[in-house]
Parts: sequence; structure tokens; C-alpha cells
Amino acid sequence: MGRPSYEEGTSLIFSETESGVAGVLACIIAIAGAVGNVLTIVALVYSKRLRWHPTTMFLVSLSLSDLIFSVYNLPLTAHRFFNRGCEFMCLDWHVCKYFPFFFYGNLGVSIYIMALVALHRVFGVFRGPSLNKYFNKMTVPGMIVLVWAGVFGMMMFPLTEHWGQFGFEPLTSSCTLVESEGETFMPAISILGVALPFIFISVSYIAIYCKVKITGQTTKRASANDSSLLQITHKNDFRKQIKDRERELTNTLLFIFLGFLFCFLPFSVLSVVDPMPPSRNSVLHLISYVLTWSSCCINPVIYCATNKYYFEAYKTLLVDLLGFTRTSSRATETTAISAHKSSLRAETTAISAHKSSIREQDLTELENLFQGQNQNEVEIVEMDEMRQHREIIQTTRL
Repeated sequence: MGRPSYEEGTSLIFSETESGVAGVLACIIAIAGAVGNVLTIVALVYSKRLRWHPTTMFLVSLSLSDLIFSVYNLPLTAHRFFNRGCEFMCLDWHVCKYFPFFFYGNLGVSIYIMALVALHRVFGVFRGPSLNKYFNKMTVPGMIVLVWAGVFGMMMFPLTEHWGQFGFEPLTSSCTLVESEGETFMPAISILGVALPFIFISVSYIAIYCKVKITGQTTKRASANDSSLLQITHKNDFRKQIKDRERELTNTLLFIFLGFLFCFLPFSVLSVVDPMPPSRNSVLHLISYVLTWSSCCINPVIYCATNKYYFEAYKTLLVDLLGFTRTSSRATETTAISAHKSSLRAETTAISAHKSSIREQDLTELENLFQGQNQNEVEIVEMDEMRQHREIIQTTRL
């Protein structure tokens, strides 16, 4: 069945209420995505410790793609729903043509960057010694450029009308992929842009989980059999650390897998199984739209907020933005330590003066009497300084 033309006056698929709700949700997600991705980019670049790490470079690229999606595509999407029934989304024809070009292009870049992150982690687990050979400051930017060029290169097929085309769909009042001479590019996007990366990411993280699980069991057996490896009193703590790390990894991988499944799979499946038009399942398709949009603000949470090092980068940036610098804290700690040391030196001087005034024949006895007390005082002073030093390190650590 062919697509009805705009001139035939076919009724719109989305109702006025549905369009209003979709427009509001697009605005909310756009604001959340813009703020979250700007914060992510600045926090990761701001951190000298993290900025050149391969995963950081991938995440900065992912956030940049999601940021473009948030500040360009989602506002125009909201404009489309708020102006329901307006031809070309009340935009210039050329803007209508390039809107889906960047819409699907940015989604594709985000998905393939996620696949590169999964590939990097697979290399780290299974090919640790060769990780830096393939993922370093020179190769990672090249991979990122290839992803952007490859994805937007694929978008040139419908843009130049060699395979489907970008155009206006009157039934949904949207600028999207439409048929050209009976062909559409949507199945290619669903298979190459979603299905294959989804399979790769799923297999990668399942393999990582199995590898870490097996390694943890082997390590626990070794620690149980070899009493020289760990002290008996520390074995339970060691096993607990292994379980905690496995639990942390499980949660992280579960978030990544469910996030990808939650955001992209419904839209991909519906686009192939129940395309609209001719389908009129407006609510179901609208839900899949919103889930896909939400990927731009969910990705920073999944990939950064669940990682303790990236979360520290967030906190460092926010603390500095709020004006609570670490300099004043370090100065206060240093002053307190110096004052404490000065007090100890004064007490030591007083004790020495007191000792010199005691008779020679009583000196040995008094020194033996106070030797244990002096040693305890020194240990207390050293422990106090070590505690303060640790607090300073924890305060200033990234």
C-alpha cells in the first residue's frame, strides 16, 4: 500500500493531545541532555588525570554527539509537535531535509561510540598487555573520526536520494526518511545502526562478565589453598573485595545493557515490524520516540556517574564552580600541622631543659622511666600526622 500524498488531506496520526505531550517531553529531554552533556564534556576535559584516557576520549565524543542531538534535533522535534499539521514542520525545505540527516546521524554516532567503548573494555580484559598498542592518544582519535565519517557517510545515501530519501511525511507531520522509487533506507538503519551494534555490545559485556567471574573464582580458590598468599585474618576481607568488585561490575554492565535496550530497541523494532505510516499505533510509536530521545541524557549517567573516577571528576568540577576551592582547605590543614609540630617542638625543648637540671645520678633512672612514655608520644604524634596527611590526600585527590 503506497503512502498517501499530502494533498489528499489524509488525517494526521498523532492527536493534538499526543502532540502536545510529545512537544513538552522533547523540551524537557533537550534541556536535561544539554546540561548533562556540557557538564560531562567540561568535567572530563577539566580533569588532567582523565582527559587523555582512551575511554574518556570516547565518552567526550559520545557526549558531543548527544549534545548536538539535544540542542539541534530535539528543539526542532518539539517545534514539529507544537506545530502539528504544518507542512515541512513549518521550516524551510532545506532545513527539513537536513533535520533527519543529523537526527539519525547523531544517533548512529552515539551507538557506534558505545560499541567502541565495549571493544576497548574487551581488549583490556582479554588482551591487557596489547591494550595501549591499539588504544592510545594517536589511535583513539582516528577511531572516533572514522565513526563520525562512516555514519554520516551512510547518511549520504538518502540525502542524495540514491537509497531512499529525506523528506516530509504528512501523516506524522515530520521530516524523516521516506520512500524513493519504492525503496526506503530505514531497514538499513535498523540493521546496521542498531541491531549489529546491539549484538556486538551484548556479546562483549557478557564475555567480560564471564571472564571476570571465572578469574574471581580462581583467585578465591588460590587464596584458600595457599596460606602463604594471604594471612588467615585477611582472607575474608579479600573474598569480600572480590565479591564487591564483581557486584559493581555486574551493576555497571546491567545499566549499559538495559540502557541500550531501553532506548534504541523499541524504535528499531517498530520501524521494521510496524512502520508508521501505514500503522496508526500512535501511542506505541510515540513511546518509542521518547525512549530514543532520552538516550542523550541517559548516556552521561550510565557511562560517567556509575564510574567512581568520572564521578570524582564531576564533583571536582562542581566544587570549583561553586567557589569552594581546595587551596584554602590545604592551607588550613598545613597551618594546623605546622602549629601542631611547633607545639611538639616546644614541649620537647621544655623536657630537655628539665632533664638537664636533674642530677647526674638520677638521669639514667628517669630516662628509663620515661622511655616508654616518650615512645608512645612519638607514635601518637606520627599517627596524628599520618592521619592528617591522609585527610589532605583524600581532600585533594581527583
